[in-house]
Amino acid sequence: SLAVTTGNTVYAWGQNAMGQLGDGTTEDRLTPVKVPGLPDIVQVSAGRNHSLALDSHGGVWAWGANDRGQLGDGTNTDRTSPVRVSGLAAGIAYISAGADHSLAVTATGGVKAWGSNSLGQLGDGTYTDRNAPVNVLGITNARTVSGGSLYSLAVKTDNTMAAWGYNAYGQLGDGTTSGHSTPVAVVGMTNASRCSANWHHSMAVKTDRTLWGWGQNTDRQLGEGTVPDKRTPVSFTGLTDVFAVAAGRWHTMAVKTDGFVWSWGYGYDGQLGVPASNVSAPIMVPGIDHIISVAGGEFHSLALKSDRTVWVFGDNECGQLCDGTFTNRDTPYQLPGMSNIKIIAAGAYHSLAVDSGGAPWTWGDNTFGQLGDGTTTNRNTPVPVSGALTVKTICGGFYHSLAVTDSGDVLSWGDNFYGQLGDGTTVSRFTPGKVTDIAGVVAVSAGYGHSLALKNDGTVWAWGRNTSGELGDGTTKNRLTPGQVPGLPLIESITAGEHHNLAVDTDGRLWAWGGNLNGECGIGALGLLTSPTRVSSIGRTGAISAGAYHNIAVTTDPWPVSLFFRKQPDDGRAGLPLLKQPVIEARYPDGTVCKDFTGPVHLFVLPGTGTAGSYVIGDFTVCAVKGVATFTDIGVDRPGTGYVLKAVCDFGSQTSAPFKVGDTAMMMPDALRCLRIAAGLVEADATDFPYRDVLPDGNITISDAAWILRAIGM
Repeated sequence: SLAVTTGNTVYAWGQNAMGQLGDGTTEDRLTPVKVPGLPDIVQVSAGRNHSLALDSHGGVWAWGANDRGQLGDGTNTDRTSPVRVSGLAAGIAYISAGADHSLAVTATGGVKAWGSNSLGQLGDGTYTDRNAPVNVLGITNARTVSGGSLYSLAVKTDNTMAAWGYNAYGQLGDGTTSGHSTPVAVVGMTNASRCSANWHHSMAVKTDRTLWGWGQNTDRQLGEGTVPDKRTPVSFTGLTDVFAVAAGRWHTMAVKTDGFVWSWGYGYDGQLGVPASNVSAPIMVPGIDHIISVAGGEFHSLALKSDRTVWVFGDNECGQLCDGTFTNRDTPYQLPGMSNIKIIAAGAYHSLAVDSGGAPWTWGDNTFGQLGDGTTTNRNTPVPVSGALTVKTICGGFYHSLAVTDSGDVLSWGDNFYGQLGDGTTVSRFTPGKVTDIAGVVAVSAGYGHSLALKNDGTVWAWGRNTSGELGDGTTKNRLTPGQVPGLPLIESITAGEHHNLAVDTDGRLWAWGGNLNGECGIGALGLLTSPTRVSSIGRTGAISAGAYHNIAVTTDPWPVSLFFRKQPDDGRAGLPLLKQPVIEARYPDGTVCKDFTGPVHLFVLPGTGTAGSYVIGDFTVCAVKGVATFTDIGVDRPGTGYVLKAVCDFGSQTSAPFKVGDTAMMMPDALRCLRIAAGLVEADATDFPYRDVLPDGNITISDAAWILRAIGM
């Protein structure tokens, strides 16, 4: 499991045999360990044996197993520490790890994939594994993705979904059981906002907050009440007002707006939070409320309460419940000593968390080093991920873990058999290492042997296993370093199943690719999807989560709320906070603020006539408070004019008014001259007019003094 703290630190725990905990070891961790060596991370995703992390600059990191290239670093060497995913140092907005492949959405809506591609899960039109990110074909407007076991999903900005890869159970949702190495549309998925690719089933959330599922249904994980697999999406009767979802291998969870959790599917290890049994329709998990997020491992579950405490239930064979024992629990249990947690994540048999200071913790299976504590010892209590890291988000794959640093780099650790650590090797890592060639990453997700990253430009990048098309690049060749998933629009969120992925684009459309032998891509047909395919059978999608072969998605259509810039950004200087910081509200059509909205709002910079490749500095992900997201330290790294900020959340996006960014700092004599004029010590003359161009309001006044001092770094 993986988790990101509010201080952008990644924690990992559980199995670590392949270094997927990123702590530099292959020692299992029963308690969270901090993943070292990562910058500020905003998102993580865990695959089977590898992990992905997206840093605050849109860079992707990976660690763990890399045998299929799922780390995207250009090698097949496992990494026990995070490494950069090749080519993804910036520009990724979201990541998702499938079992052995990885996905990333670029800020421009493309999708990158890497890793195992045996069944077309990379979406590149081939069945060749990729150890560096490749483009998922046919997707240029992805919002988010999700990697499943052998397939992938994506949500596009037009709120349609695509899927690719393995499809034996109908998990691609195209009405068939034929696999696809390039994305195909999920039948009937319109207005999709989020998606989740799982082991062999897929889930999606529409913009109207309805939940849809397709693919394998052997254990009733689709919650639809009947056993046969579903080749196209079916809705969840009676489950409405859902805002967060999570899918395990054969079980699914949903959080409603009232803070209660509902679960269904396979439950014989207690992962449903009720006495062991299979459940064919959603039931409420007793004993927990005020839940704000959930995470599902293979057979265990995590829940995060609004008071920042962590609750666990289910399988505990490797210590992934972090209770100091190896005993399963079929009722929720509060983790002792774990408070002020802001992010939780689950790998197959390990768990991760990030505390409010950004420190990552891990516990559980550590066979491949996926706990990131430098060992391969299982942990049943939290251990910090090695490296004194501060991360923004975290995720767990099957045997590897990922985290995103504040700078947008991705750290990875754990199993690297497929290259899912993205460091260009297949050497597992027991401590975090940077995913190569990727930056500007805002989210990650990890599958069985692949990793996904979403960059701040809306592009998705993937690496690692690609046997099932997990990387979405049209091939089945593993990648050891990140490659962009082609064919996706601007993506807002991604999720990796075991061999498939899902992505939601900025218009709420759902996309999928990778393994689809069970229908996990939701396109109405079976067969690998090696390139992203729109899942068209559901509408605007919000929350998504990929299980092993199934997905869960929450629709948000009609979503009567939109983003609005209450305060527009103003001019500034490169590398410094803008003069006026943006304040963004969620508003109803009548202009009133939606005070119920407390979700994250992400900021991306669009170049306009500015410098291409620029990225946002500062904390560009803020959770709204009573419908208002207030940013305090946002800036742009390079000078230019015509920049705009794009605000993105689960239900939509909005762009700001244009602004300009000047050179990094004034020359000291010029700055002092301005201060003297502002203080009235000297009079301005014609030679001072150039100074007016660099001042906030065009005039040299005493009110400019603080700004001038900041501009020169004083």
